[in-house]
Amino acid sequence: FTMKQTNHYLLQTDDNYAKHLLVTVLSVQKHTPSEYHNVFYVIDDHIGTDTRAFMDRFAQRFGLELRFLDASQIVSTLEEKNVPKWRGGYTTYLKLFALNKIEGVERVMYLDSDMIIQSDMSAVFAELDDTDATLGMAEDMTISFRFDYKKYILQTDDKSVPYYNAGSILFDLPRWKKNRGEERVLEFIQTNTTPLMYCEQDILNVVFRNEIKQISNTYNFCTPMLFFKPKLMGKLFYWDQEHTDTYAALEKNYCVGHCFGVFAQRPWHKDSLHPLAADYVALYEEIYEKSFDGAEAPSGTMEKLQYILYRVCRPLYGVMHRIFTNRVYASFIKNATK
Repeated sequence: FTMKQTNHYLLQTDDNYAKHLLVTVLSVQKHTPSEYHNVFYVIDDHIGTDTRAFMDRFAQRFGLELRFLDASQIVSTLEEKNVPKWRGGYTTYLKLFALNKIEGVERVMYLDSDMIIQSDMSAVFAELDDTDATLGMAEDMTISFRFDYKKYILQTDDKSVPYYNAGSILFDLPRWKKNRGEERVLEFIQTNTTPLMYCEQDILNVVFRNEIKQISNTYNFCTPMLFFKPKLMGKLFYWDQEHTDTYAALEKNYCVGHCFGVFAQRPWHKDSLHPLAADYVALYEEIYEKSFDGAEAPSGTMEKLQYILYRVCRPLYGVMHRIFTNRVYASFIKNATK
């Protein structure tokens, strides 16, 4: 592969989520021009033997590289250092402690395994050129100042200061290592007394506040937003006109679709309403060479109510979602600041 430029990606999975990771990986691969070669570093958080063997065959079949990073080594180190767990484990921290294990690479793009790529990502690796930034991240357009969490975590009333989403992160590895990225994350985790709602996302926003370059939301477009038109989205999330216009352009043309849940539905659920469900099914069937048999969506009372309200009146659902979200953040902040 010496004649090709290599793009490096980082993902993580356990055995259950591996099928979604493969969908993400194949969506990257299918949109990569032939002059590029893709290498995917996969943090192995208890991937089963059979699944691992299938992933190796998948890589060979589609002409890409999978390089596995053993999460157990990272977990052992964190345990030795008495790092507090997050919700009973270390999974959410893994991406930040795997970077030092990647050698000889200048830039690596981390992707959550619930993403479906829509176009070539190769240009993102140049986003940190001519900067001193350690990270490149897209703004989280769903964290509004009116929800108060942004003010709480960033400790500022300045509405122009962005809060970033950690679903996709471009790392400059030489700068990460030179600037003691892993050590600073560890120090923060061990000394922080401020309750966090989004864990590693909050850590990156606080610790690396002055070392993040804001990259386009085309590289981390939250697809559940497609359920609402730009004008309604602007009202729901208190956007200014610039944000509304940005969203209006992105909904027609984005690169990375971030498929977190809406009505508790993901693209891999049966009869999913998710905008990228059809894309997921097509990729899944190409990977596994069999018909897609979707998972059952969560069917609790709250999910059913959301689904019914959405189908009956979408704007009303949006307003109720905003009210509920405001209350969730307000309650969290109130308890955190007691």
